[in-house]
Amino acid sequence: MRGSTAIDRTGFRYGSLTVLSRAGSNRHGHPLWVCKCDCGAEATKSTVSLTNGGRQCSRSCPVGVHVKHGATTHTTKSKEYAAWVDMKRRCFNTASPNYYRYGARGITVCAEWMDNFAAFLEHVGPAPAGKRMSVDRVDNNGNYEPGNVKWSTPSEQLKNREPYKMQPGHKRVRNQGERR
Repeated sequence: MRGSTAIDRTGFRYGSLTVLSRAGSNRHGHPLWVCKCDCGAEATKSTVSLTNGGRQCSRSCPVGVHVKHGATTHTTKSKEYAAWVDMKRRCFNTASPNYYRYGARGITVCAEWMDNFAAFLEHVGPAPAGKRMSVDRVDNNGNYEPGNVKWSTPSEQLKNREPYKMQPGHKRVRNQGERR
């Protein structure tokens, strides 16, 4: 059964939720966890939900209202908030297309930034206006942590990239002029 080798998250804290116990698996095989919110309510959340932002028992949680970071509206996310979410997804979500370049290599996000967007934003600052920018690591083999991140353009990112390694299961495509 998928999910049977999941990390025991009992006692872990995600935002205003504390994991109490395992509650089986959902229909996708992801582990489910019974969590207690700071407001007193209990909720069942999947590991995916907890690690990708499910930090309160419900959308109407009275505790959640006080922890809003102001970087999103009802329909859009700020450039900085999207970069923070994408950074965590690359490092911790095995279904992410780029996980093999980050999480699978051991790249992680410092504990201070995991659940605290404001701390992340304080260290990296606002993204430069008008350009397509994303968070880049200064040391490509280092973690996402204070002193090792900066805003970069796509071309700057390419210069700081590991040499291309074939992702398992993908075929290499030859260039037109290349010999067999």
